[in-house]
Amino acid sequence: MRSETFSTPGRVSLEINIPAGDVDIETIDGDETAVELEVRGRDAEELERDARIEMRPRGDGFAVMVEADQGRGFGFLRSRDGHYRVRISTPHGAAVEANLASADISGHGRFAEIEIHVASGDVEFDEVGGEAAVDSASGDVQLDRVGSAKVNSASGDVQIDQSVGPVTVNTASGDIELRSVASGEIKVNSASGDVEVGIAKGSRLYVDAQTLSGSTSSDLELESGAPIEGDEGPLVELRAVSMSGDISVKRA
Repeated sequence: MRSETFSTPGRVSLEINIPAGDVDIETIDGDETAVELEVRGRDAEELERDARIEMRPRGDGFAVMVEADQGRGFGFLRSRDGHYRVRISTPHGAAVEANLASADISGHGRFAEIEIHVASGDVEFDEVGGEAAVDSASGDVQLDRVGSAKVNSASGDVQIDQSVGPVTVNTASGDIELRSVASGEIKVNSASGDVEVGIAKGSRLYVDAQTLSGSTSSDLELESGAPIEGDEGPLVELRAVSMSGDISVKRA
């Protein structure tokens, strides 16, 4: 196993590129970023040695990179026989950019923003203060709390527990559950899956919902722009389309 620790006072950006395995990131108090990398499988020792673990200054902070060796000409997808286990602890408020082929990624703690691209694997993050952008070909996406979100999933469920700003979710085959949305435009498109949206207390609601072979239901009055409680709260503009699934709107 390789271990590296860097002094990273200020804003930290993590750049992670691995072909297969799992990534676990935790934000902590302090100003150091620690990386542990272990590779299993055929040629594990060589792959572990060839992987890049680097830190470089960036703006008013630092970028920390964890990247599988790309020397054999197939990009980060080239070495599916190696299983990369990555563990990172980094200061609160880090940003994450990850490109993964077949790997799960989880983030525990507080993050500034995330940009995740994964071909096959689950994505799970606790708190993202800014935008959470996720593109997943096959895997579930679970985000606990986000400032805003843009999620595209070909095959997998999407769950966002709480969003304070705009959300866009597109799925080909999977259910969408937005448990509490507070304001902004909420755009949801599902080809094959149910959609459930919870409206935060005090928010006003406008709904444009369409489903071809499913039902639409709501616990709330669906008059255009009508307030749920009071008339001064933030407005949620919900636009939902499902080809073959139910759409339900409820109180958060």
